[in-house]
Amino acid sequence: MAPRSTLHNAAFTMVGQLTARVLALVFYAVLARAVGPARYGDQGFGVAVGTLFVTLLEPGLNMLLIRDGARSRADLEERLAESLGYKLSLLAVAWPLSVVICAALGYHAEALWAVALAGGGILLGAIEDVAASALIAVERLDVEGLLRTLSKVLTAGSGLLALAFGADFVVVLGASCAGSALAGLLALSLVRRSGVHVHLRLSPVAALRRVLASWPLAVTVVLWLLTLRLDQFLASVMGVEHDELGNYNAAVKVVEALILFPNAIATAFQPVISRAWPQGPRECSQPLSQAMAAAMALSLAIAAGGAVLSPGICGLIYGDRFQTAPTLLAVQLFALPLVGLQFISMHTLVAAGAVRQQAIAVAVNFAVNIVCNVVLVPRLGVMGATISAVAGGVAAVGVFLVSLHRLGLSAGLWSAVWRPGVAGALMVAAVLAVRDHVPLLVAIGVGGVVYGAVLWAVGGMNAVLALRRARSTAA
Repeated sequence: MAPRSTLHNAAFTMVGQLTARVLALVFYAVLARAVGPARYGDQGFGVAVGTLFVTLLEPGLNMLLIRDGARSRADLEERLAESLGYKLSLLAVAWPLSVVICAALGYHAEALWAVALAGGGILLGAIEDVAASALIAVERLDVEGLLRTLSKVLTAGSGLLALAFGADFVVVLGASCAGSALAGLLALSLVRRSGVHVHLRLSPVAALRRVLASWPLAVTVVLWLLTLRLDQFLASVMGVEHDELGNYNAAVKVVEALILFPNAIATAFQPVISRAWPQGPRECSQPLSQAMAAAMALSLAIAAGGAVLSPGICGLIYGDRFQTAPTLLAVQLFALPLVGLQFISMHTLVAAGAVRQQAIAVAVNFAVNIVCNVVLVPRLGVMGATISAVAGGVAAVGVFLVSLHRLGLSAGLWSAVWRPGVAGALMVAAVLAVRDHVPLLVAIGVGGVVYGAVLWAVGGMNAVLALRRARSTAA
């Protein structure tokens, strides 16, 4: 197979994930309109619980699978077999355990069904994710992008079909959960068709040894997923009304859909950085700085443009029932560039074997997030949760940059940020001038043209050219 450029790999996974996120967003938008903020808040709570429990299934094994698999096909197949055995065993424990614990905490009716079905879909997604990691390791991001699209066709499509037939809230969630199970089977089939031998190794001793050896990664995964979902759980426990949680969940879904852009860049560079590190910090700094520049060029534009257009975006997706979602979205979007920096830094530290430093950075994010939530949510409601997420991201990025510097790596952050920053500022000015006079899509187009022109004028397109020159070297 002819080698593909990193730009092509990023484009493959971006298109696949973009299609998947659009399908998911359509499902969430239709579901929100059909069931209203209260039941939509239940669905968000169920997803949050599933995300907390999925940490038992993914204690850092996927990142090691990509790192080791990018360097050796034999290691890839061994890690994949062990990971599948471990995840399927823990799935049988974590799924019923999540329902039992929430029932013991007093949740019932639709909220408990949401934990079982919406949360269960998240747990089943762990099988798809380990298969996607194997595809990333061999740089088959074309297949990985296809997998993400087909997965959402199954999960979101099943839910939409149930809604079309007038099914109630619980049946819709059940249909989507069944789609998640089918997506896991499809994922393993695609890995096999990509030339990777897929088999199952049920070895508790080997799995335990692998988990114990990578305990900082396990801590990282747990804290990262807790950080992503604990805000909604804490807000619910602290008495925030489900209507407000529904508005918060609506904004979160838009941000989660847009995270695919920096995530696609980080994913495309993950195997490249894994192979570059053994050559030394200087050689590894080149793909690291390229990844930073590309991620910032995308995410800063989306964050700034989305913030000024948030009322139109939320109105188009959700209608006029989610009154506070636009304000929440405008703030949440500034987490996008922070997430991009964190993803790339995580992959680099794993490649360098500095997994403890990665765990420390994510722990700082988690701690700042928790403290800010406890202080701000009782005073500001879900806006406090939004501010907390951004504050935690800023703190984590600072720790990541220090860790990279200590390893002798140059991230080139200033070069990655100033050009998109200038282009983004002029784009915001242009959008503010026209947004009240033209349709939303026209305003988006104006912003895109201005941003692209200014970025080109200040030399920001060099990051794209570097991506195009970089070639895949996967076997």
